[in-house]
Amino acid sequence: MNFKHLLLHKRNLLIFGALFLLVLITFWPSLFGEFVFWDDDLLVFDNPVVWAISPWTIWKIFTMYDPELYIPFTFFSYQINYAISGVDPFVYHLTNALLHSINALLVIGISYYLSGKNKVAAIAAGLLFAVHPLHTEAVSWISARKDVLSTMFFLLSYYVFLRYRESENRRTYIFSILFFLFALFSKVVVVTLPVILLITDWYKEGRIKLSRIKDLIPFVALSFIFGIIAIVGKPGQIGTSSPLEGVLMAIKSSAFYLGKLILP
Repeated sequence: MNFKHLLLHKRNLLIFGALFLLVLITFWPSLFGEFVFWDDDLLVFDNPVVWAISPWTIWKIFTMYDPELYIPFTFFSYQINYAISGVDPFVYHLTNALLHSINALLVIGISYYLSGKNKVAAIAAGLLFAVHPLHTEAVSWISARKDVLSTMFFLLSYYVFLRYRESENRRTYIFSILFFLFALFSKVVVVTLPVILLITDWYKEGRIKLSRIKDLIPFVALSFIFGIIAIVGKPGQIGTSSPLEGVLMAIKSSAFYLGKLILP
């Protein structure tokens, strides 16, 4: 897979530019918001590991929780922002908007393949994703960086995997696994990707082949490893609820967000 061609293709650059402009217009007021004391202090401006990029701070972000989530890549993105602008919140907000625009572009790419290469449907899906009110918190809240960043790598892994299914190129397959690893380093919630890939195979082919399942083994293994990492970071929360309560909460949350997707 030629990533240079994919990134620098004139058509893709024009589409991304239009999406970025649309996102800026949609979320314009939030770009000038300040830091808030709902985790922004804990994660950014009162967090010493964000204030510099050094061997010590890199080691710290890969060996710490936030205090309960494992998000080293998210911390690294804050380090880059801090190196550029210190504690000027504008650059942090702009970064969130940029990541969201990339996500909208990836939604177009994924929708293009899932819709049988229907360009109109793909662009419509990307535009809806870009402006949907459900993304307001993720784009506007600096501490929600983990959501837009993990989503970017999640969608990138998914998109590249779809390309792999067409080409059977092993290098493309490895890139898909690598991007999934990056997504997990951004926020562990993306562990559901192997299930989505399995459903996609069934949707595209009408059945599940054993050879296709073998391709998912690395994704399942990474999900299992990072699932354990997530459990280690949240012993208190896990201990206060039963497995049934956890399942019911997940169902309730999924139903809530599906409802908001249709009627925000």
